[in-house]
Amino acid sequence: MKNLSPALLRKLDTHYDKIASLFTDGENLEDIQGNLQISDSDMQKIEEVMFNMFPFYTAKDVDGNERVMKFNAYTLQSKEVTDVKEELQY
Repeated sequence: MKNLSPALLRKLDTHYDKIASLFTDGENLEDIQGNLQISDSDMQKIEEVMFNMFPFYTAKDVDGNERVMKFNAYTLQSKEVTDVKEELQY
């Protein structure tokens, strides 16, 4: 999320709950985009954030050290990432 512009972060903050609710109710993303008047490029970036099946996050281990983790939504498992740049290439 650090790579998103401040304007796009505001749009995501403003529309996240509405997009999630409409999507859960069965609306397709094109209709949601039209109803909320979001540009194609902004909607693409919002989709990448909201529907990312392999998000990265940070967690602290038992010793208090911060670790970068990658979640797999298909297996519901996380693994520690030692080289984030390498992981992003996949």
